[in-house]
Amino acid sequence: TKKLHVFGSEIIEKLLRGSETNTCVSFFSIISVVTMLTECSGDDVRALILNKLDMTIEDMRTNMIKLIKSVSPSNSYCDYVLDVCNSIWIRNNAQYSQECVNNLASYFAATTFGFTDSAAAEAAISAYISANTNGLINPTIQIDDSVQFIIMNVLYLKDSWYLDPNWELSETETTYDFFNANGTIKTTKLLEGFYCDGRVATFPTYKQFYINTYNYVKLTFMVPNEGVSLDEIMTKENIETARNTKYITTDRELKEDYHTNCIFPEFEADYSDQILGAIKETIGIENRWYLDSLSIKETTVPVIAIDHQAKLIVDAKGIVGAAATEMYAGAGLETNRQVYETLEVTRAFGFLVTIGNVNIFTGKVNAI
Repeated sequence: TKKLHVFGSEIIEKLLRGSETNTCVSFFSIISVVTMLTECSGDDVRALILNKLDMTIEDMRTNMIKLIKSVSPSNSYCDYVLDVCNSIWIRNNAQYSQECVNNLASYFAATTFGFTDSAAAEAAISAYISANTNGLINPTIQIDDSVQFIIMNVLYLKDSWYLDPNWELSETETTYDFFNANGTIKTTKLLEGFYCDGRVATFPTYKQFYINTYNYVKLTFMVPNEGVSLDEIMTKENIETARNTKYITTDRELKEDYHTNCIFPEFEADYSDQILGAIKETIGIENRWYLDSLSIKETTVPVIAIDHQAKLIVDAKGIVGAAATEMYAGAGLETNRQVYETLEVTRAFGFLVTIGNVNIFTGKVNAI
């Protein structure tokens, strides 16, 4: 998990850099497709990826299915949902390795679908993504006739702040000035979070704290200091630090326990673009990327494109988010004094959504 996150954070930094809108990408969706592509790639590219990740193909095969299961709900309450759907779509006349397809099913929980022509695939895949994200993502899929294989991850997350999903966070009684990244100010009421254990973590360029949903989906806010831009704090190092931060909950010498609530705005963030270039640059693939383990040698096919769409909505009820990534290939102590603090999210900020320390969504909010 740590090795995948180090790799994924490097991709995320590339995708978020320079964005002037509210942007959100899904580490988990992207890494799901990258690991499936590792299984499908030829020896040279596979070696590049595994070297970058510092693992063997056996490590990946053994642990990726465990990672998928680790974030999947076991005991959950109210309307909590986390669906992770991996799949491979194969054109009817394509020549392929059955062993590789079987490995995708066994080690990556990938379902296999067939399609007869591009028009049928466009309709089926668009419907599949929409259905598995509850309509949060409704893509317009376009598939060239040269496409033989589509490898895809679809992810959907929903949870509430409270056991009763109809309960909502209250608005603050007073209004706050929220400083957008472009220098404008919006005066608005914010959502009043509840207290979580720990105190605000302070770093040289930003502060951070979190709020949990009822089923412990963690939303972490990264708020830059005055004069610091979002791009300066949304680096691969800081993203990993934010994911791994252990908050100070108790000072034994002072006999104090710490609790902090976040006051934050409702927001939406999304993403829709091709990410093949960022992934190839991160891995170090300089030439074409061929899927020699998936295709028959005489009919080897290259990776044509990798598309990524993601959307996250955070409001008074809770969190709902979805992502789709498609690859196209063809030719404390009660006796202590209780200390309560607040993190006011009143300027453009970065965020992480994690489950059990696994990064699901990462992004930045430039404006509300």
